[in-house]
Amino acid sequence: MQACKVDEELLEEWVEKAKDEIWYLAPAISSSLAQKIIEADRRTGKKSCVIITVGDDMDRHGYGETGAVRLLKNNGKNIKHAKGILISVMVVKDGISAIWSPIAERVDSIDRVKLNGFCMETEDEREKIQIWLRGLMTKEQSSQTENFSNEGDNKETADTDSRSDGGGHIDVPKKAEVDVEDVGEGQIDEAEDNLDKHPVRDFKREKKVDVYSSYVGFIEIHLTGSSLSKSTTLSIPKELVELGLDENLRIMLSERMKIDLSKNVDLGVKEVNKLVDAFRVIFTRQMEEPLGRIYKKNDWNCMQAKRDEINDLVADANDKILQNLDTAADRVIKDAVNSWFEAIKARNASSDYTKEQVNELLTEQWRSKKRATRMKFKIFPKDLTWETLNDEAVRRKIEEAFPDIRKTGLYKDMEAWTED
Repeated sequence: MQACKVDEELLEEWVEKAKDEIWYLAPAISSSLAQKIIEADRRTGKKSCVIITVGDDMDRHGYGETGAVRLLKNNGKNIKHAKGILISVMVVKDGISAIWSPIAERVDSIDRVKLNGFCMETEDEREKIQIWLRGLMTKEQSSQTENFSNEGDNKETADTDSRSDGGGHIDVPKKAEVDVEDVGEGQIDEAEDNLDKHPVRDFKREKKVDVYSSYVGFIEIHLTGSSLSKSTTLSIPKELVELGLDENLRIMLSERMKIDLSKNVDLGVKEVNKLVDAFRVIFTRQMEEPLGRIYKKNDWNCMQAKRDEINDLVADANDKILQNLDTAADRVIKDAVNSWFEAIKARNASSDYTKEQVNELLTEQWRSKKRATRMKFKIFPKDLTWETLNDEAVRRKIEEAFPDIRKTGLYKDMEAWTED
């Protein structure tokens, strides 16, 4: 047995040299190969047999063509349908026997393949494949397939499930049963009708069009919490409102609960804002709508390093923010507790609230207050679409923003199947 690459060119070469009947099993067949088989039968006077899966999905994957099925049928060829075939076998009785993995040509490309099959070199190897394939083509399928399956070294395990006995021996799996039937006009008509209603897409070609490497990209820069409010007012706890304090007293006490850091606390936000603004200026350009912000991809490593430096400052600023806010809140709450406690006793002498309870209520208000207490700096790169890169107006604007990009262009073309 010899490893080989089996493609359409090699198959047609085998068929053109055939001096006897040809047996072909595969998911589908091309019109070109079908025509070669028809011509071979005319030349040799033989009647070849083709077993494939009839259906428009074979066209969509690129295994072959429904038109080839119609061609074989119209020429009276022996053609059969077998559902679920994903392996290919060809036997020419004068000596050629091969088994290979077919390629879905509308998704992948045979040009990328270096090895996908095996040619049988010895008479014994060729005979085993012929016995198995003949079994699929004739009414004696079950018995012939049984004979082929049992010709291996381990006849007793041919019909058993695959199991290991723990001693290194693994049984042969059960043989696969393949249901084969003659191809009817209805099957071909249905496949042709589906193809007319829903034409085949060439995914391989689409991938070639879409595969590219751009030198620029979109980027989003997010600095959240950069406008942190330096003042906030705590709400009056519901439990204290229900004590029946009058409106004026509640307003007066609410003023006591305002936390103001505007005059004497540096949260460290200003420095971070300056660095982020500088980051935008150095590494990016803001395009007109709807483009957004653009960056050069060869700056990405440097951008990441600067981002990390800024985030170190952000972490320091966040620690300072939390510490300063909590300290200020503790001071305001402590002052407010005394005022609240005195107001409660003056309004409702029977109240059993303690200063500790009032302090806990006000502290809980601070903890649950929805406010920005941390800054976050993040950058999110995104690729430009193929259409955007090929828009002349867009290309001109990006080149104006980054003049040096004119040397390389905005992208590099790459075919989907190119191997570096």
